[in-house]
Amino acid sequence: ININVGLNDLPQKAKMRVSTGTRVTKVALEYIEKIGTECEKSIGPQEEWLETRYIAASGPYTAKIKKAILKKLSIENLTIENFPLIVQKGTTYYSRSIKYRRDGDLGMDFLSRFNITFDFKNKFMALNKNRKYHELVEGDMRGE
Repeated sequence: ININVGLNDLPQKAKMRVSTGTRVTKVALEYIEKIGTECEKSIGPQEEWLETRYIAASGPYTAKIKKAILKKLSIENLTIENFPLIVQKGTTYYSRSIKYRRDGDLGMDFLSRFNITFDFKNKFMALNKNRKYHELVEGDMRGE
């Protein structure tokens, strides 16, 4: 399932895959470059690029990542402030057909804050805040 996600107050929403198999939320560097410097400036201080290896359903791959902080991550009327995420370089998101293109993955660091109902027939997802909604995200941000 792909959904539109607001990153800070940028005019163009990111097309993000809802990924229960991804621990941390990731945004493709290509998305940031596509939006332009307004997006780069709106994503908080970033660390140096770190090379990491992922094991995905399609097989293992290597990517370069940086940690970043979003002022706001929003879906409809739900907003989490000061949300840490990964900016990923060398991603496979843009190598697929336009039908399957996405700007990143919405990981369990975001999704675990909600009780989620999926209605696949009607292509609908309901998010209801749970007790983890206001918890800070801590721990290893390298991904899987």
